[in-house]
Amino acid sequence: MKKSLSFVLFIVISALAYAQDIQLCDEWYTDAESAYKNNNFKLALNFYNLIVEECSDSYADCKAKIAACNEAIAAATKPVPSPSPKPGEGKVQPPKPGKEKPNKFLVDKKRVTFPERGGSNQIHITADCSWSVRNNPNWVMLAKDGNVLTVSCDVNFNSSAREGDIVLVDANSKELRVTAFQDRNRDYVRPSFTLIEDENGKGGTYPIKVSSNKPWSVVSYPYWCRVETSGDEIKVTLERNYNGYERQGEVVLALQSNDRCRSTISVKQFVLGNYLNLSFASFHNSSGRGSLSQPITVETDLGSFSVENVPSWCRIEQLTSSSFVVRILPNNGGGARSAEMKVVAGGKSLPFKVSQAARPYYVNVDNTVTLVKKTGGYQIYYVETNCGPWQVVNLPYWCQLEDETNDSFKVTFLPNDDASPRQATFTVSASGDRCDITVKQK
Repeated sequence: MKKSLSFVLFIVISALAYAQDIQLCDEWYTDAESAYKNNNFKLALNFYNLIVEECSDSYADCKAKIAACNEAIAAATKPVPSPSPKPGEGKVQPPKPGKEKPNKFLVDKKRVTFPERGGSNQIHITADCSWSVRNNPNWVMLAKDGNVLTVSCDVNFNSSAREGDIVLVDANSKELRVTAFQDRNRDYVRPSFTLIEDENGKGGTYPIKVSSNKPWSVVSYPYWCRVETSGDEIKVTLERNYNGYERQGEVVLALQSNDRCRSTISVKQFVLGNYLNLSFASFHNSSGRGSLSQPITVETDLGSFSVENVPSWCRIEQLTSSSFVVRILPNNGGGARSAEMKVVAGGKSLPFKVSQAARPYYVNVDNTVTLVKKTGGYQIYYVETNCGPWQVVNLPYWCQLEDETNDSFKVTFLPNDDASPRQATFTVSASGDRCDITVKQK
């Protein structure tokens, strides 16, 4: 029973391998015919030779096509005969008697071909003197045994075919060339374009379609790029180049089943010169109460900067060489408002917008964050409102309300007997608005 199962398994595997070989031979034949019709006889010859060496005899016309390709190649490379000398311009001298015949130096084939999986082939040399290999492609391995040169190569993992000349030379400096050709890897992963060039250094996003016959993934990319994959598309996003020097890198795609089958997208980015950039282009105070302090970072190579067109309800604070803070004052009883300020550096300017919501009813307190010693103390708060009567609510037990008037109140803070600090928030509330006050005690 085991023998019969093994035999059946062997038959199935053999049938699958045979089917794959037939498909590959059909692909070679299609490529050969296409090259032949386009008068690319050298490429056609490579594929016809592969079919004769690797496939069955069902492709009967291949040998005739090989002969036709060789004839076409020979005709294209046939030297133009020199014109006969005119009378009086000299005579062609006959060879001198007793001159030695030239040494023989011949090869039995001018071309060796390999499928993508690699293999070996032999070249037989006829020579009357010693000979050696002067040069060969780096993907070809050679072994010399007398006048037989064995040529071999490994799997071609590239998505394109490769070709190169093996150069032989004899003791009389006569050269012979044998072309080595290997078919491309029929598995593929191909991006729709292979070069991203950011000429102004401003960065951006580049969508690229990817075609493949098997699942693939992005295996590497430069640190200054971000790559997102979605179906058969990737999006390569470049950051702005503030580094002061040109930079280059590669986004590499590879088949998941064959990491050596790869395609690369070259990325080149020039320097962003004379730049001015802000961390915020706009911001909004939605409550209208103000006290919004928005830090803004400035990136520039233009030297020092200034902030201009500042409205009366904004303040510029904490100005440094690379940042500043915008503080918005309360919008007391006013409608919505907005303004456009600008940062100016080295003759360049960059606008940014600030806006604030309407606040027809308001309650303001002059101190909204109070720091208290561990031993306690007190604080007088002044209230400004257009909402009529107001009240203080949500006071913790260690904050005692005293001395209320129409526009102020006093809070006394008890000593903190606990080992840890404490914090609380209470509110001044009126019809239509409120103001929260935070107390922090050591």
